[in-house]
Amino acid sequence: MAKKFLLLILVSLELGFSTTLSELLNTVQDLVTDYETSGKAIRYPYLYTKISQYYRYGKLYTSYGLEKSAINLLELASCSATPIDCSPYKYFTRNLHPKSFSQLFKKNPVLTAKVETSYNAYAEWWINKKFSNDETYHSYKNLENILKKDFLDAWAEFLRTADKPIHFQVSKSLKPADLFLLDILYNSYRLGFIKKITFYGDKGDYMRLLHEGLIPYTVQYQPYNCTNYDFLVVY
Repeated sequence: MAKKFLLLILVSLELGFSTTLSELLNTVQDLVTDYETSGKAIRYPYLYTKISQYYRYGKLYTSYGLEKSAINLLELASCSATPIDCSPYKYFTRNLHPKSFSQLFKKNPVLTAKVETSYNAYAEWWINKKFSNDETYHSYKNLENILKKDFLDAWAEFLRTADKPIHFQVSKSLKPADLFLLDILYNSYRLGFIKKITFYGDKGDYMRLLHEGLIPYTVQYQPYNCTNYDFLVVY
């Protein structure tokens, strides 16, 4: 049985962008079923939660006709099961510092998967709405509300549960994923979910973020030299 699903995943990954949405949906559905019937859901709660959540979000995006976003999330599910020639990580795990990710994973693997997948599913929407020319992302308010609520529920639990301080990193070039994180942190601070944020990095980068209104004016600055990243430490 396991060999069958491994073959399905490898075929999907080799096909790349030519893989149809229906093929990916079937592959990931089979993966979820395999985890549930083989006992792997109990042995590997992080992976099972991650795959099943991406399957749910993939179906949700599909139901609104947003094929590209659905494929992006379903491919993350496939890569999570068999990370061969692909990365199972996207926005959340690229912006959360590895140290903080490791601490959360050891403490609560199911919550780790829930916040990771809901963050990525909502970021997929937010980034496309802000930066793409597809007006569809401005139209489906119901879908946006579902994704946002799922994310906020998991995010609030993450902020309550994770060991403090929590370390995040943003690239100096400020990619769309970095802007999403900054927006989330700003609003979390404004709503009182975060008590304090400290910026570690280049003074010029810090001043630019302040000037552009991307971080609260109360964010403290600490000098730190890193070639590619600045860091935001959350308390």
